[in-house]
Amino acid sequence: MIGLNDSTSSGLRTTHSIRIDHKQSYMPPSRRPDVSTVRSPPRRSLTYDDLQISEQIGGGGHATVYKAHVSGPEPPSTVAVKEPTHETETLPAAAAKEFIREAETWEQLDSRERDKQLWTEYEHLVGVVATGDDLPWIAMEYMNSGSLADRLTSRGSQFSIPELRWVADCICRGIELAHYEGISHLDLKPGNILFRETADDSWDVAKIADWGTSSRPLETTDEAGLSAAFAAPEQFNPDQYGEPDSMTDVYQVGAIIYTMAVGDPPFSGSRIEISQAVTSGPVPPSERRNELPPELDRVIERAMAPDKQDRYRTIRDLASAVADVPEPRSTADGGSQTQAATQPRSPAESPASPVGSGGPPSAGDTARSMATEGMGTDAEVERGDSPIPTSVGTVGLPPCKPPIEVIKDGQEYLLREYHRNPSQATVFDSYDRRMTAMRAASNKLTTEHHPCTLRWDTPNSVGEIYWNEHFEELRVEYSSFLDAWLVLPREAKFAFASAPNVKRAYKYGKRIQQEYDFQELKVCSRRGKVEKVVEHRFIRHSLTKSGVKFNRDSA
Repeated sequence: MIGLNDSTSSGLRTTHSIRIDHKQSYMPPSRRPDVSTVRSPPRRSLTYDDLQISEQIGGGGHATVYKAHVSGPEPPSTVAVKEPTHETETLPAAAAKEFIREAETWEQLDSRERDKQLWTEYEHLVGVVATGDDLPWIAMEYMNSGSLADRLTSRGSQFSIPELRWVADCICRGIELAHYEGISHLDLKPGNILFRETADDSWDVAKIADWGTSSRPLETTDEAGLSAAFAAPEQFNPDQYGEPDSMTDVYQVGAIIYTMAVGDPPFSGSRIEISQAVTSGPVPPSERRNELPPELDRVIERAMAPDKQDRYRTIRDLASAVADVPEPRSTADGGSQTQAATQPRSPAESPASPVGSGGPPSAGDTARSMATEGMGTDAEVERGDSPIPTSVGTVGLPPCKPPIEVIKDGQEYLLREYHRNPSQATVFDSYDRRMTAMRAASNKLTTEHHPCTLRWDTPNSVGEIYWNEHFEELRVEYSSFLDAWLVLPREAKFAFASAPNVKRAYKYGKRIQQEYDFQELKVCSRRGKVEKVVEHRFIRHSLTKSGVKFNRDSA
């Protein structure tokens, strides 16, 4: 079904609005499961006496995990129970406090995922069923398909690229939710990635467990529980590389992806040997598994960069880059031996500017004609005098609202509109704690259609930018059905504008990106290949990089 406004265009707001229902029959069968089938079990009001411990299923560090059956008719009937471990019968107060802190953090993140206000397709945190305080314990979702560490050991081989992309996407989604709450995991490793079994031939769903090492902004961390093989340079030497934070999670996810691709961790040896090796980065994955594409090497190089400012800015950027890694060059993993060698790499996929994150383009990039820069010769298609299809219905354009920001003002945190002149910004509310303000910002982001939230760490620097998923990507694509170039959001439910050639569509796209504050504008060739990525001005100005001061006049 296609709805098209048959009135004549007279500016950006009155360009054609097109609704498209894509047919998926041409797509190859996917092994990606429906994550709604592995939702976390419901919360229950339980005491420790309701848990019938049957066997130990995990342990290490300061905790032990058991499988337990739960009495009563309500689900779940089986849970995993985590308890602190100590050599003496009496648990020290400090250890009990730390375990309770983990339970509270885990429960907070699980509650956020269950709310589904922003995370409608996210089921990638192991669910919390109940917790105990007096004798601390956590009853959590029973993950019936083992850990990533188990799979790496039992299969004795590497993951295929499609399955690697799926597991990496699961992990990134779970970490993205935590980062939105201002929480970093800091101990991501294969043993903390657990799986729920799915039906048929679908891949199992990965979920993240164990938040005992996690921290919030401005909290200090120590080396207790540090997993050296997956630790980032800043966890060995914070004086040189800075305190562990969300960029540490980006590094550790990169290390997990490396391990899935190669079959072994990026570094091995003693703690001292690893602490020295991480400062120069790992051996490229393709040097340890020949058929791996160079695109994966570049993803790993950036994700595991020793300096935090050289890594992907957000975990979502890393996920986007991994999603663009092509099939292996060897037919052993279902890829083509000639694919990597015969397909030209677009400017958007260069090492300095991978699709989904990218380095900031130069000032001239946004001004040069798309007919001569960054686009193939097949992209310029004139439609001539072909008639516009008859109108069969219209859809309205979505609301257009400014970004919002959370910034400290004295002893309070303000939630307000982003404005170049702060005195003219509308203040929605004020809060005693930044976490509370960020939760309110999250709700406003989705319910009122704001494009993004800026989280300020100091009066002059932005620590993070959180994007509304509906404003993450705007695309310029060719429609053979309409014989026209369309400007449309990623969901492709409607089009903002249509044009007879890519040059004009790109011009529309730039205006729409600026007016609606889309995170990225991706311009595709006629065959659908991404040829250029234009990032939002906030990203081009590197607002979230360490040491970069915020200039409202230029941003």
